[in-house]
Order: sequence, then C-alpha cells, then structure tokens
Amino acid sequence: MKAIFTRRVNSLILCFLASLVLTGNASAQAPIYKFQSPSLVSGTDKAVNAVYRFPNVTTGYDALVQITNMSAGIALRNIDRTIDGYGEAFQPEYRVNANTNGYIDFLITFVLTGTSTAASQPFVDVSGLDIDGDDGVAPNNLREYNRIDMGGGTYSFNTTVSHLSISQSGTAYTGTNVTGVLWGALVDTSAKEVMFTVTNTNVTSFTYRVGAFNNSSSTGTRYASLYFKKFYYAPFPLAIPSLINFEGTRNGNGIAFKWDFSTTEGLDRCLLERAVATGIYSAVADFEYTGENAFEKHTTYNDNSVSKGNYNYRLKMIGKNGEIKYSSVLAFKTGAENDSQELNVYPSVISSSFTARFNADRSEPAQLQIVDYSGRSVYSKSVVLVQGQNNISVNDFTAARGNFVIVVRKGGKIYSQKVIVQ
Repeated sequence: MKAIFTRRVNSLILCFLASLVLTGNASAQAPIYKFQSPSLVSGTDKAVNAVYRFPNVTTGYDALVQITNMSAGIALRNIDRTIDGYGEAFQPEYRVNANTNGYIDFLITFVLTGTSTAASQPFVDVSGLDIDGDDGVAPNNLREYNRIDMGGGTYSFNTTVSHLSISQSGTAYTGTNVTGVLWGALVDTSAKEVMFTVTNTNVTSFTYRVGAFNNSSSTGTRYASLYFKKFYYAPFPLAIPSLINFEGTRNGNGIAFKWDFSTTEGLDRCLLERAVATGIYSAVADFEYTGENAFEKHTTYNDNSVSKGNYNYRLKMIGKNGEIKYSSVLAFKTGAENDSQELNVYPSVISSSFTARFNADRSEPAQLQIVDYSGRSVYSKSVVLVQGQNNISVNDFTAARGNFVIVVRKGGKIYSQKVIVQ
C-alpha cells in the first residue's frame, strides 16, 4: 500500500452437488461490504484489544474489528484512512520503524446490526490492494505484505506478471511484495500486479494481517486497503498452441516433469524454470529443439536438486523468431511428510487452462472431471496418479461462463473444488 502522500478467487457427483446447491446457488454473488464510519466500542483507541464497530457493512449486518496483536516497532495511526484510496475498503494506516518487520493483526467479525451476535455470511470476497514498496534499492528497501485467513477458501492473483509472492500456511494466504517497487501514488484497482483475492463461503469471522519488511534506515508510514470485492486476474497463459500438456509429480524431494508438443516447428528452445518463495524464476534445465526429430515432441526431466520448501515451475518457450511465451505454473511443496489427500485447483477463476494438484497415497488410475451445478459432466480426462504430489494440467477446456466443480475420482472417493469460468 502507499506511503502517505499529501496528494493524492453419476450419483456421487450429484450427491456432492446437491449439498453444494443447498448452501449456495450458481448465481450467488458476494455483496461488496462497505467499511465506513467506525466507532470505538471497547478498549483503548489504536491499541491491542480495542474493538471498533463498522455499521451497516451490508444490509442487516455490522462488522466488529478487533486489534488482536501488534508486533514491536509498529504503531497504528488510523483504524480506517479515508482521505484517499477507497472509502468502502478497510484501510488501516500504520507506521513501521526502520530495520523492522512489523505487523498488526485484526479480527473481523460479522454481527447482526446493532448487536454483538455473530452472523455467518454465505459468500465473502476480500482483496488486498496495492501491496507494494518504497522504490528503495534492495536489500535496503521496504516491502509490504497482507495475510488473509478466512479458514481456507481459494485465492487468485495476476499469474502472468506479479510483484507478489503468494504463500499458504494452514488456512492463511499471504501476499508479499518481492520487488520493493512503489506502484503509483494512489490505490488503484487496475494495478493487478500488486493485488490478490481470497474467496470463501460461510464466513463468520476472519483474521487480517497488515505489515511491512522495512529494511530501510528510516521510519515508513503506510496504509493497507482491504476491499470486500472480487477482482478477476489474467489466467495462466496457454503458452503456445502446440503445447499439449505440462505435468509434474513429486515423490519425496524429487520432482519428475514431462511435457508434450503436437509440433516443435518454430520452437528454438525450452527452459524449465523454478522459483522459490521470492518469486524470482531461474532456469534449471535448457532444451534445444530442431523441429526435425519426433522424440523432441515428448520431453522429460527430473529435478532432484531441491531442498525442503515451496517451489513454482514453468516452461519458458522461445521461438525461432525470438518470441517468448510461458506455460501454466506447477506448484510443489517438498520435504513435507504425510501429505493429506486433497485437491487444489489454480487459478480459481479459469478460462481455458488450469492446473489441478493432488496428493496421492499410492499409484492408481483416476478420472478428472468438470461438472456444472446440475451434475452434468462437461469435461473428462483419464489420468494415472503416482504416489506423492501430482500436477494435472488442462489446456483445452471450453465451456460457457459460470460456476463449476473440478472433481477427481479415485478408489471410489471424490475430491472436489469449486471454480469460476469466465
């Protein structure tokens, strides 16, 4: 967020979907909650345990915002800055000392209007806006971060070009600026490069952390902007039309990749790139293509050089004409023990391509399907899962816009995640 300026995401399927429809129909949309005109209802203003009421955030509901934690070296200056940014957003203003990682935690609870009676909201979208830096020279600069924990849900961000690294810890998603670049003078929702969105259902309360890594030699005064609105971001690029699939599987700390082209004509080289938590990609393998050999259409590579941590991989394809395009991104968490079997689909808002990540307890065949809210299958793909972490890429999906469910069926069980097609 900005420094202070004076200017201004079959039956078994039917049974699952039936329960889904009971909690929210395909046309359900989250309201744009408006956080305005707060009043202190308990505690000391701008101090830990202070509670503020934001009235009428949506029809019939208020919101109570409690300061639950404040690290050393940071101070809250204003619970909700309104002089600029977005009036309907929750915009805490803070000051963080030099050479400090400072943060403030807020607990946001929805209640019935005029009461303290907690009330669940069927569908909530929240977007952290303008998570930028101060234009200082790394490493002596300031980089902001936002953490949103709504008990899970899905997240989305600008996967083509972003100044943020998005990480997950438990049910919390953190967007951390990795460039330190100041993004304009004012908050701007067109600045998708410094935004991310989290979406979940049946939310009564959630936690929101604002903070900054201030590695500079001076105090920084900043403000955050949490906008209760969903934004749509550029999806993972489809790379080039000849890329059929890009897949990876993890077993222990080793990751095996394979990708296939329908043709390699016009392709000069292909780099497998890897990024760690900083979000900066570097090449781990480089393949040259002549466009004449059939074996070039099917490429495999094993990356056994990674240690414990979170990694993203992509293909960087360079044409003979110099044009550069990228594949979808595959995400892996290495060194983790006892991975639970769960399905994660990203991005949560898709057009024609997405990646489904699934942790399998053993090798076996499975079926990936996309179904609409009536239970009709609109896409199906047979896959063979290996023991460990699997990334399944889909690059050829076409359907009308709306809400769908991605389903993985294996061993008589169903694993699912809701997505939006736009």
